[in-house]
Amino acid sequence: MAAWSVTFATTEEAFQELAPVQKGERVLIHAATGGVGLVAVQFAQRVGATIFATAGSPNKVQHLRDMGVKYITSSRDVKKFEEDMKAFLKEDGASDGVDVVLNSLSHDDYIPKSLGFLSKGGRFMEIGKRLIWSHDQMRRERPDVQYEKIAMDWVMEFQPERYNVLMRRLVSQIEKGWWKEVPLTIYDGLNSGIDAMRYLQRAQQIGKVVLAQPSRMECQEDGSYILSGGVGALGLVTTRMMAEEGAKSVVLLSRRGVVGEDLKAMWDQLQDFDIELLVKPCDIASLTDTQELVAGLKGSSGYTVRGFIHLAAVLDDATLPKLTRKHLERAYGAKVWGARHLHLCLQSQASPLDFAVLFSSTSALLGLPGKFVVLFCFEGNYSAANAALDGQARYWKALGERMVSVQWGPWREVGMAAQKGTVQRLKAQGLGSIGNVIGMAALSGSLRASGSVIAACPVHWGQYLKQFGKSVPSFYSRFRREASSSSSSAPSGGRALVPGAMAPRPAAVSADQVQAMVLQVAGEVTGTAVGAQEPLMEAGMDSLSAVEFRNRLSNELQGVKLPNTLIFDYPTAAAISMYAASQLSQIAGAGQVAPVGAPGVSASQVEALVLEIASEVTGHGVDPQVIEIPFTRWDLDQYYSADPDAPGKTYAKHGGFIEGAELFDPSCFSLSAAEAATIDPQQRLLLEAAHTAFLAAGWERDRLMGADVGVFVGQCQYDWFVMVSVGDKFNPYTGTGISASISALKEVAYFQIAWPAHFCDETMPGYIFGVKGPSLTCDTACSSSLVAADAALSSLRRGTAEGALAAGTNLILGTGPYISFSKAKMLSEDGRCFTFDASANGYARGEGVGSAFLATLPEDGEASTARALLRGTAANQDGRSASLTAPNGPSQQAVIRRALMEAAASAGEVGLIECHGTGTALGDPIEVDALKSVLGEAGSAVVLGAAKTNIAHLEGSAGIAGFIKSVHMLEKNQAPANLHFQNLNPHIDLEDFQAVIPVELHELPSGKVVSGLSSFGFGGTNAHLTFGSAAAHSGQRVTIAEPAADEGGAITFRHTSFPWRETAYRCLRRKIMEGRDVHYECTIKSDIFKVCAEHVAFNEIVVPGVVYVEHAMEAVKTIVGKEGYLKDLAMTWPLVVPKNADEPTATTVFLRFCQMGDKFEMRSSRGDSTEMITHCEGRIGRGLADPATIDLEELRRMCTEEVDPKDVYAAIHKGGLWLGPRFQVCKQMQRMRTGPSGEGGDKHVLCRLEHSPEPGSQ
Repeated sequence: MAAWSVTFATTEEAFQELAPVQKGERVLIHAATGGVGLVAVQFAQRVGATIFATAGSPNKVQHLRDMGVKYITSSRDVKKFEEDMKAFLKEDGASDGVDVVLNSLSHDDYIPKSLGFLSKGGRFMEIGKRLIWSHDQMRRERPDVQYEKIAMDWVMEFQPERYNVLMRRLVSQIEKGWWKEVPLTIYDGLNSGIDAMRYLQRAQQIGKVVLAQPSRMECQEDGSYILSGGVGALGLVTTRMMAEEGAKSVVLLSRRGVVGEDLKAMWDQLQDFDIELLVKPCDIASLTDTQELVAGLKGSSGYTVRGFIHLAAVLDDATLPKLTRKHLERAYGAKVWGARHLHLCLQSQASPLDFAVLFSSTSALLGLPGKFVVLFCFEGNYSAANAALDGQARYWKALGERMVSVQWGPWREVGMAAQKGTVQRLKAQGLGSIGNVIGMAALSGSLRASGSVIAACPVHWGQYLKQFGKSVPSFYSRFRREASSSSSSAPSGGRALVPGAMAPRPAAVSADQVQAMVLQVAGEVTGTAVGAQEPLMEAGMDSLSAVEFRNRLSNELQGVKLPNTLIFDYPTAAAISMYAASQLSQIAGAGQVAPVGAPGVSASQVEALVLEIASEVTGHGVDPQVIEIPFTRWDLDQYYSADPDAPGKTYAKHGGFIEGAELFDPSCFSLSAAEAATIDPQQRLLLEAAHTAFLAAGWERDRLMGADVGVFVGQCQYDWFVMVSVGDKFNPYTGTGISASISALKEVAYFQIAWPAHFCDETMPGYIFGVKGPSLTCDTACSSSLVAADAALSSLRRGTAEGALAAGTNLILGTGPYISFSKAKMLSEDGRCFTFDASANGYARGEGVGSAFLATLPEDGEASTARALLRGTAANQDGRSASLTAPNGPSQQAVIRRALMEAAASAGEVGLIECHGTGTALGDPIEVDALKSVLGEAGSAVVLGAAKTNIAHLEGSAGIAGFIKSVHMLEKNQAPANLHFQNLNPHIDLEDFQAVIPVELHELPSGKVVSGLSSFGFGGTNAHLTFGSAAAHSGQRVTIAEPAADEGGAITFRHTSFPWRETAYRCLRRKIMEGRDVHYECTIKSDIFKVCAEHVAFNEIVVPGVVYVEHAMEAVKTIVGKEGYLKDLAMTWPLVVPKNADEPTATTVFLRFCQMGDKFEMRSSRGDSTEMITHCEGRIGRGLADPATIDLEELRRMCTEEVDPKDVYAAIHKGGLWLGPRFQVCKQMQRMRTGPSGEGGDKHVLCRLEHSPEPGSQ
């Protein structure tokens, strides 16, 4: 059934729901021997459709023929596919093509070729994941086609009810006998997952490849399992887990044998499982009752009892001085004697029990903290009973039985602690609670424990041990270090009388009263006196104690809604008191509070038109370009350490890097090579981005000369200054080259530039031009370029500039920021921004440059050339926040409100926010809470975008990246997906806030759309921009102005490389001496994968021979000198490149050049293994190699028959080797003409080879 679920659901969604296949229709099913393909074939056969199928190997083709499929062609050779389909359709009399395509192939133009055979108005169902077409692309190519992308994993995650409908439909159809079994290849256990994936990569399977995971509880289908106390909430949760683990019969015991009314919903859910549930009354404290129960089970059930889980417990609270024998007997009866009775009665069976699990409590381990009178509520008798239960488990385990006692902490969703409301009280003392999912995972894993007793409870030891002061018992000695950072006692004194449960209309409470209570709680949490104006974080409050502090305040201040980010929004006790008192006053006034609104705005506010944008960002905004730090920046191995506290090291090794950042066209700007090599590479990229934006906006050379055009640049990285300031490599250009102020395009203002319409040609006459508007560089850290945009709009509004260039630039050239940010734990270990997600753990650094040209609305009022409207901007400062770098929610609210006010826009008009969204556990909740406070009351849906999930955090140019994305979203009326979002950060509260976090391309509402853009610097400077659609201004959709025909299209730069560091050859980074022989070793990272990604042999990415040769040649030249060369080469074994080589969890693969006298080998090893595999071997020659003896002119005369290289590459592909564009370097081929007797032919071949011009093609 597990193998059928997704394959059936995908087919049913495609052929029944989205593109209903009818009798007589023609269906093209790609990869028809896959799991979905085989189910789709059965579906089409059942309804009477004609099937056209693709498959790879001959055995797959034969399998389809055995199923009765007539028309079968290749899934590997697109040329054969095209030829066969034409013949098949002609034979079938289908002149108009097929009606439906079920596609899973995206290589070799299979998508457009398949569309060529799809009839007009046909249906194209896409189930692939990579390299598939977007809806926009399909609309451009085939607007008549119904195009649907099907992803069942998304449906399972976000529409489970819909998926359940499909599953019920599957069960019904199986019962009717509609389906035949699909072939399965089964691998047992998750540890065989790698073998399964390798089998999949070889593309040999027919049907599904299945990983069969055995039951963690090892439940037997013929066995029955007893749960004492099984009809309680915790018992029903455990029963569900047993059903999921494969149990077919469970007997639930309780004294009454009845499921309570409050648990009926949980009981009803269990009825959907394939399991027999018996509820039996039994007082297991009585041996007679237990014996009768077990005897009855043996006589009436076909199952054999294989094990039991003992959850039963009875509470009879009393403080120690009041404990009596009766109290102890009641606690021991169910807990201790119940376990003994079950064990005794079941031990008498013919076969031993598979397992027994006893539910104990951490009260037997930790005892009851003496300074709190009521902590667990179950006092000494309950603790003693659990300790006795643990002792029994040890004894039975010593006898060889499979027995374990689990000391559970409080369960926060079910169980006694949840019922008695003690979870929050325990949490305040440092004891965490257990959720159902975590608890059941611990339970199922407990049987693999080596000991007889295990504990399951999260503990904050620093908080927990405060109760002992300086006299921490030796039992807790191993945890003293964690407690040492906290003081031993809280300040004394009475708490202000603030009512814990407020009446509907209480009297107003003063700020002084609230402040006294806040200071009291803060002192208890931090263990020291706190001043009213002292930032709580400086007073010693960490993130964990901040949560406790907020929760305790919430209990004291009923009716006051405190944000999850309380101490960051209101960093001092005085600020919290004022905030809480204001809310209490509103409650006392029965809600008679005036709504917060924007002041009046003059109708003459100036809007700026965004005329053009230009950018160069990480990998064109695609997450896979967030890679390991490339060697062009620095040697990662020298500065990386997984230990975050290692001095001089960074634990982050990923980032978004611009490929070809060293490239620049100095001739375009009439710069000498010497000056170009000296100026900051950030300035070089910015020059080109600005140049592009000026031209595309229609500002030609004559118009720019002397114009009042302002230039406003955001830049916050000074790596170049640090690098150039070391040593004595100074020249006349160094001063301006390292100055951030020059980034404000002073170069553009004064340098001579050659400006044809579309091509920067050094032969064109140059002239000097200059813009004379304001020019400044902003450094406010991450908000730099958005603050620059705020300054640009301010300049336009004041009339000091008729046009303004807002820009940002950021390159990562040095290690300093990586190391310092790592010490501050600001960076993500995973190298990704998990914005808004529960797994958010810091940000990934990125590079980028962008610019936007702004101008005021022309006198005629038409914005025909505008791409968007910049309606309002604002910037402010956090002031005294929780710490220097901590964000502040109220300040963020203020800057957003100010920008809306300047834009004359209401909160209800905003439908889109491009968030700062760095992916930090703290920053994201504060930002969302601020947005909620400003926009939530409007009640309209707001899409929350986060470009950093796509391109990483571009720091100084992050704002301009968001600016450019905002313009594109308004133009297309779409918001792209935020990557890496799966589960909402639990500290983000979306209640009463209609926030939409897009996980796929999201269509924005039609009509007038207002969007916002936020950027917050870690020094506290905040900026927010408000945009409007240009179409909304003129009443019609505005198109982007394209260059005129005589302009020749896009700008082209003639780039020259200006590298800022000398890099040793990749393979020679680590030298190893073995005697007199030299070895060179390097790790295989994503850079080698990128080179080899288009060299695929039988679905495996394999290192091509030229890589070995190049590595070996560089090593030989280093060892021998220029006279060294290679000879007698032989390739011995392929090296498969790991597809996840740059992932943190990937096993490291090493490639080593090994010299052995005059011989050499290229070897590889993996991880810590010392085993090495040889892939290439040869000999080292010295001196001059034999000169070539080929007469090229003679060869040209012999080779006169033209051969199309595409045919050659197709033949190579057919043989199992796929070469991508990077390796298809043969552009022209001629061979010796074949004679009448077959002579000649391939004896001599002449080829013209040509490398791709793209950066990195080597």
